[in-house]
Amino acid sequence: GKDAITEYWTAPEASTSQDSTILSIDNFEAILKLPSHTKERCPLIVMPHGGPHSATRAAYSVPTAFLNARGMASLEINYQGSIGFDSYDVLPGNISTRDVEDCVAATRLALEKFSSILDPDRVAVCGGSHGGFLSGHLAIQYPSIFKVCCMRNPVTNLLTMMSSDIPDWLFVEGLGNKWMTDPDFTFSSSLTMNALDDEALATLRRCSPITKAHTVSVPTLIALGLRDRRCPPSQGLEYFRALPEATPKILLTYPEDDHAIDRPWSTADHWIQIVMWLEKYLFNNNNTT
Repeated sequence: GKDAITEYWTAPEASTSQDSTILSIDNFEAILKLPSHTKERCPLIVMPHGGPHSATRAAYSVPTAFLNARGMASLEINYQGSIGFDSYDVLPGNISTRDVEDCVAATRLALEKFSSILDPDRVAVCGGSHGGFLSGHLAIQYPSIFKVCCMRNPVTNLLTMMSSDIPDWLFVEGLGNKWMTDPDFTFSSSLTMNALDDEALATLRRCSPITKAHTVSVPTLIALGLRDRRCPPSQGLEYFRALPEATPKILLTYPEDDHAIDRPWSTADHWIQIVMWLEKYLFNNNNTT
Protein backbone atom coordinates (compact mmCIF):
# COMPACT_ATOMS: atom_id res chain seq x y z
CA GLY A 1 0.00 0.00 0.00
CA LYS A 2 0.95 3.65 -0.19
CA ASP A 3 1.77 3.72 3.52
CA ALA A 4 4.70 1.34 3.30
CA ILE A 5 7.91 0.73 1.41
CA THR A 6 7.65 -2.71 -0.19
CA GLU A 7 11.16 -2.76 -1.63
CA TYR A 8 14.33 -1.10 -0.41
CA TRP A 9 17.71 -1.52 -2.02
CA THR A 10 20.80 0.21 -3.41
CA ALA A 11 20.88 0.20 -7.18
CA PRO A 12 24.02 -1.53 -8.50
CA GLU A 13 24.10 0.76 -11.57
CA ALA A 14 24.58 3.88 -9.46
CA SER A 15 28.09 5.13 -8.82
CA THR A 16 29.46 5.06 -5.26
CA SER A 17 28.94 8.83 -5.11
CA GLN A 18 25.27 8.61 -6.05
CA ASP A 19 23.49 5.61 -4.55
CA SER A 20 19.80 5.22 -5.29
CA THR A 21 17.15 4.11 -2.85
CA ILE A 22 14.09 2.66 -4.59
CA LEU A 23 10.70 3.32 -3.00
CA SER A 24 8.07 0.93 -4.40
CA ILE A 25 4.53 2.18 -3.93
CA ASP A 26 1.68 0.00 -5.21
CA ASN A 27 2.16 -0.11 -9.00
CA PHE A 28 4.92 2.46 -9.37
CA GLU A 29 8.22 3.51 -7.86
CA ALA A 30 10.41 6.49 -7.03
CA ILE A 31 14.19 6.82 -6.97
CA LEU A 32 15.65 8.78 -4.06
CA LYS A 33 19.22 10.09 -4.27
CA LEU A 34 20.76 11.79 -1.25
CA PRO A 35 23.71 14.14 -0.79
CA SER A 36 26.84 12.32 0.40
CA HIS A 37 27.21 14.40 3.55
CA THR A 38 24.38 16.15 5.35
CA LYS A 39 24.81 17.72 8.79
CA GLU A 40 21.15 18.74 8.91
CA ARG A 41 17.96 17.95 7.04
CA CYS A 42 18.21 18.86 3.36
CA PRO A 43 15.78 20.08 0.69
CA LEU A 44 14.04 17.55 -1.56
CA ILE A 45 13.68 18.15 -5.31
CA VAL A 46 10.88 16.07 -6.83
CA MET A 47 11.55 15.26 -10.49
CA PRO A 48 8.73 13.63 -12.51
CA HIS A 49 9.82 12.47 -15.97
CA GLY A 50 8.30 13.45 -19.30
CA GLY A 51 6.54 11.34 -21.87
CA PRO A 52 4.47 10.45 -19.96
CA HIS A 53 5.14 6.88 -21.14
CA SER A 54 8.86 6.79 -20.40
CA ALA A 55 10.82 6.00 -17.24
CA THR A 56 13.79 7.12 -15.16
CA ARG A 57 16.51 4.53 -14.48
CA ALA A 58 18.34 4.06 -11.19
CA ALA A 59 21.61 5.18 -12.75
CA TYR A 60 24.06 8.04 -12.54
CA SER A 61 22.55 11.33 -13.69
CA VAL A 62 24.43 14.60 -14.13
CA PRO A 63 21.49 16.86 -13.11
CA THR A 64 20.72 14.88 -9.95
CA ALA A 65 24.44 14.58 -9.14
CA PHE A 66 24.65 18.37 -9.43
CA LEU A 67 21.69 18.77 -7.08
CA ASN A 68 23.19 16.27 -4.63
CA ALA A 69 26.56 18.04 -4.73
CA ARG A 70 24.79 21.28 -3.79
CA GLY A 71 23.20 19.65 -0.75
CA MET A 72 19.79 18.72 -2.18
CA ALA A 73 18.15 15.31 -2.39
CA SER A 74 16.32 14.28 -5.56
CA LEU A 75 13.24 12.08 -5.98
CA GLU A 76 12.65 10.83 -9.54
CA ILE A 77 9.15 9.39 -9.84
CA ASN A 78 8.08 6.65 -12.24
CA TYR A 79 4.36 7.24 -11.76
CA GLN A 80 1.74 4.81 -13.07
CA GLY A 81 1.79 4.85 -16.86
CA SER A 82 5.60 4.80 -16.97
CA ILE A 83 7.07 2.09 -19.19
CA GLY A 84 8.08 -1.11 -17.44
CA PHE A 85 5.20 -1.19 -14.97
CA ASP A 86 2.43 -2.80 -17.06
CA SER A 87 0.22 0.20 -16.30
CA TYR A 88 0.08 2.12 -19.58
CA ASP A 89 -3.71 2.10 -19.79
CA VAL A 90 -4.28 3.86 -16.46
CA LEU A 91 -2.93 7.21 -17.63
CA PRO A 92 -4.58 8.21 -20.94
CA GLY A 93 -7.62 10.25 -20.00
CA ASN A 94 -6.36 10.62 -16.42
CA ILE A 95 -3.44 13.02 -16.75
CA SER A 96 -3.44 15.79 -14.12
CA THR A 97 -5.10 13.44 -11.60
CA ARG A 98 -3.58 9.93 -11.49
CA ASP A 99 -0.01 11.06 -12.21
CA VAL A 100 -0.31 14.00 -9.82
CA GLU A 101 -1.64 11.74 -7.06
CA ASP A 102 1.27 9.33 -7.55
CA CYS A 103 3.79 12.17 -7.31
CA VAL A 104 2.23 13.42 -4.10
CA ALA A 105 2.09 9.91 -2.60
CA ALA A 106 5.77 9.28 -3.41
CA THR A 107 6.79 12.66 -2.00
CA ARG A 108 4.88 12.11 1.24
CA LEU A 109 6.31 8.62 1.63
CA ALA A 110 9.88 9.82 1.12
CA LEU A 111 9.38 12.62 3.65
CA GLU A 112 7.90 10.18 6.14
CA LYS A 113 10.44 7.39 5.80
CA PHE A 114 13.45 9.71 5.66
CA SER A 115 12.25 12.33 8.11
CA SER A 116 15.65 12.57 9.75
CA ILE A 117 17.27 13.54 6.42
CA LEU A 118 14.64 15.38 4.35
CA ASP A 119 13.16 18.75 5.30
CA PRO A 120 9.38 18.81 4.61
CA ASP A 121 9.42 22.60 4.58
CA ARG A 122 11.93 22.72 1.71
CA VAL A 123 10.43 20.69 -1.13
CA ALA A 124 10.53 21.79 -4.78
CA VAL A 125 9.43 20.25 -8.07
CA CYS A 126 11.37 20.26 -11.34
CA GLY A 127 10.34 18.60 -14.59
CA GLY A 128 10.36 18.92 -18.36
CA SER A 129 7.72 18.29 -21.03
CA HIS A 130 5.04 16.15 -19.33
CA GLY A 131 7.19 16.49 -16.22
CA GLY A 132 6.79 20.27 -16.62
CA PHE A 133 3.04 19.74 -16.96
CA LEU A 134 3.12 17.84 -13.65
CA SER A 135 5.36 20.46 -12.04
CA GLY A 136 2.76 23.10 -12.82
CA HIS A 137 -0.07 20.98 -11.42
CA LEU A 138 1.83 20.08 -8.26
CA ALA A 139 2.68 23.73 -7.54
CA ILE A 140 -0.95 24.72 -8.20
CA GLN A 141 -2.70 21.89 -6.37
CA TYR A 142 -0.26 21.39 -3.49
CA PRO A 143 1.51 24.69 -2.71
CA SER A 144 1.75 23.65 0.95
CA ILE A 145 4.11 20.84 -0.11
CA PHE A 146 5.94 22.21 -3.17
CA LYS A 147 7.49 25.57 -2.34
CA VAL A 148 9.43 26.16 -5.59
CA CYS A 149 8.67 25.15 -9.18
CA CYS A 150 10.97 24.70 -12.19
CA MET A 151 9.45 23.87 -15.60
CA ARG A 152 11.41 22.95 -18.74
CA ASN A 153 9.52 23.15 -22.06
CA PRO A 154 6.26 22.32 -20.28
CA VAL A 155 2.81 21.44 -21.58
CA THR A 156 0.49 24.03 -20.04
CA ASN A 157 -2.54 24.30 -22.34
CA LEU A 158 -3.88 21.22 -24.11
CA LEU A 159 -6.28 23.36 -26.13
CA THR A 160 -3.34 24.94 -27.97
CA MET A 161 -1.17 21.82 -28.39
CA MET A 162 -2.34 21.14 -31.95
CA SER A 163 0.81 22.90 -33.20
CA SER A 164 2.94 20.14 -31.65
CA ASP A 165 4.70 17.68 -33.95
CA ILE A 166 2.73 14.94 -32.14
CA PRO A 167 -0.80 16.42 -31.94
CA ASP A 168 -2.20 12.92 -31.37
CA TRP A 169 -0.64 13.16 -27.88
CA LEU A 170 -3.30 15.59 -26.70
CA PHE A 171 -6.16 13.40 -27.96
CA VAL A 172 -4.85 10.18 -26.40
CA GLU A 173 -3.47 11.52 -23.12
CA GLY A 174 -6.11 14.20 -22.61
CA LEU A 175 -9.19 12.23 -23.66
CA GLY A 176 -8.24 8.57 -23.32
CA ASN A 177 -7.58 5.42 -25.28
CA LYS A 178 -10.80 5.66 -27.29
CA TRP A 179 -8.85 7.86 -29.69
CA MET A 180 -6.64 4.85 -30.42
CA THR A 181 -9.22 2.03 -30.30
CA ASP A 182 -12.38 3.61 -31.72
CA PRO A 183 -12.84 1.99 -35.17
CA ASP A 184 -14.64 5.11 -36.39
CA PHE A 185 -11.68 7.34 -35.60
CA THR A 186 -8.71 7.78 -37.91
CA PHE A 187 -5.99 10.23 -36.94
CA SER A 188 -4.66 12.39 -39.73
CA SER A 189 -2.58 15.51 -40.04
CA SER A 190 -5.71 17.38 -41.07
CA LEU A 191 -7.48 16.68 -37.78
CA THR A 192 -8.36 19.88 -35.89
CA MET A 193 -10.01 20.84 -32.64
CA ASN A 194 -13.26 21.07 -34.61
CA ALA A 195 -13.44 17.28 -34.27
CA LEU A 196 -14.11 17.68 -30.54
CA ASP A 197 -17.44 18.35 -28.88
CA ASP A 198 -17.95 20.78 -26.00
CA GLU A 199 -17.47 18.08 -23.38
CA ALA A 200 -14.12 17.04 -24.81
CA LEU A 201 -12.94 20.64 -25.03
CA ALA A 202 -13.99 21.21 -21.40
CA THR A 203 -12.01 18.11 -20.38
CA LEU A 204 -8.86 19.37 -22.08
CA ARG A 205 -9.29 22.74 -20.42
CA ARG A 206 -9.80 21.21 -16.96
CA CYS A 207 -6.57 19.24 -17.08
CA SER A 208 -4.47 22.19 -18.34
CA PRO A 209 -2.31 24.01 -15.75
CA ILE A 210 -2.97 27.31 -17.55
CA THR A 211 -6.51 27.42 -16.15
CA LYS A 212 -5.12 27.92 -12.63
CA ALA A 213 -1.92 29.80 -13.45
CA HIS A 214 -3.40 32.99 -12.00
CA THR A 215 -3.42 31.30 -8.56
CA VAL A 216 0.27 30.29 -8.50
CA SER A 217 2.07 31.65 -5.46
CA VAL A 218 5.34 29.69 -5.43
CA PRO A 219 8.51 30.99 -7.15
CA THR A 220 8.46 29.65 -10.71
CA LEU A 221 11.25 29.20 -13.26
CA ILE A 222 10.43 28.37 -16.89
CA ALA A 223 13.13 27.32 -19.38
CA LEU A 224 12.27 27.16 -23.09
CA GLY A 225 14.03 25.95 -26.20
CA LEU A 226 12.70 28.29 -28.87
CA ARG A 227 13.07 25.65 -31.61
CA ASP A 228 10.97 23.12 -29.72
CA ARG A 229 8.44 21.40 -32.00
CA ARG A 230 7.25 18.90 -29.38
CA CYS A 231 6.00 21.39 -26.78
CA PRO A 232 5.91 24.71 -28.65
CA PRO A 233 7.49 27.60 -26.71
CA SER A 234 4.11 29.35 -26.76
CA GLN A 235 3.04 26.85 -24.08
CA GLY A 236 5.58 28.15 -21.58
CA LEU A 237 5.21 31.78 -22.65
CA GLU A 238 1.45 31.65 -22.20
CA TYR A 239 1.85 30.22 -18.71
CA PHE A 240 4.55 32.69 -17.71
CA ARG A 241 2.38 35.64 -18.75
CA ALA A 242 -0.57 34.26 -16.80
CA LEU A 243 1.35 34.10 -13.51
CA PRO A 244 0.40 36.73 -10.92
CA GLU A 245 2.54 39.84 -10.89
CA ALA A 246 3.45 39.25 -7.25
CA THR A 247 4.71 35.70 -7.86
CA PRO A 248 8.52 35.49 -8.16
CA LYS A 249 9.26 34.20 -11.65
CA ILE A 250 11.97 33.98 -14.26
CA LEU A 251 11.88 33.03 -17.95
CA LEU A 252 14.93 31.47 -19.62
CA THR A 253 14.98 31.20 -23.41
CA TYR A 254 17.44 29.31 -25.59
CA PRO A 255 17.04 30.40 -29.25
CA GLU A 256 19.02 27.52 -30.81
CA ASP A 257 17.64 24.68 -28.67
CA ASP A 258 14.74 22.32 -29.25
CA HIS A 259 12.78 20.14 -26.83
CA ALA A 260 15.72 18.66 -24.94
CA ILE A 261 17.65 21.90 -24.27
CA ASP A 262 20.76 19.75 -24.69
CA ARG A 263 23.33 21.87 -26.48
CA PRO A 264 26.41 21.87 -24.21
CA TRP A 265 26.26 25.56 -23.29
CA SER A 266 22.49 25.50 -22.86
CA THR A 267 22.53 22.35 -20.74
CA ALA A 268 25.09 23.85 -18.39
CA ASP A 269 23.43 27.25 -18.24
CA HIS A 270 19.89 26.16 -17.59
CA TRP A 271 20.83 23.65 -14.89
CA ILE A 272 23.04 26.24 -13.19
CA GLN A 273 20.12 28.68 -13.36
CA ILE A 274 17.77 26.06 -11.93
CA VAL A 275 20.11 25.28 -9.04
CA MET A 276 20.59 28.99 -8.31
CA TRP A 277 16.79 29.45 -8.28
CA LEU A 278 16.33 26.51 -5.91
CA GLU A 279 19.09 27.72 -3.61
CA LYS A 280 17.67 31.21 -3.53
CA TYR A 281 14.33 30.02 -2.20
CA LEU A 282 15.27 26.85 -0.30
CA PHE A 283 18.44 27.94 1.50
CA ASN A 284 17.43 31.44 2.60
CA ASN A 285 20.27 32.89 0.52
CA ASN A 286 22.84 31.08 2.65
CA ASN A 287 24.18 28.65 0.04
CA THR A 288 24.41 30.52 -3.23
CA THR A 289 28.18 30.48 -3.73
